[in-house]
Amino acid sequence: SISACLSEHKRYLRYEILHVIIAEAQKTFGNTTDPAIGETLKLDPGKEKDFAVGAKKAIQRLCSYTVNSDEFIREAVCFIEANYADSNLSADLVARHIGMNKAYLSRLFKSRTGMSYIDYLTRFRMEKARTRRVLGRILRKTSSRKS
Repeated sequence: SISACLSEHKRYLRYEILHVIIAEAQKTFGNTTDPAIGETLKLDPGKEKDFAVGAKKAIQRLCSYTVNSDEFIREAVCFIEANYADSNLSADLVARHIGMNKAYLSRLFKSRTGMSYIDYLTRFRMEKARTRRVLGRILRKTSSRKS
């Protein structure tokens, strides 16, 4: 019947819309292992109430990535500052550490800090080197006065 056909078509559209939203978010955020999202893709669009609740949870979870972007940047900065001396430190490594796509981290980092990841890392490393150099001079002067 036409009614049954329309009902089936609505279920298919619900699932497709949610699937597209999740796929695009995963491309943007790179968080393809989020269990809430994986579980949502297993929902039965025929069970409207369960599907609606599950879809809402997944969309809220995806939105939290944007809402929590400042927290992601704080985590990234802490990781950079704790590991700045590692010559293998890269934007990809930082992104993987905080569970994010490298391209999204780069855009987010630039928009929140006003500088690129590499500029921030370089500036931080130079600041640390300058501090060490100054401390080294102070220690040398102090030890030469005692001698």
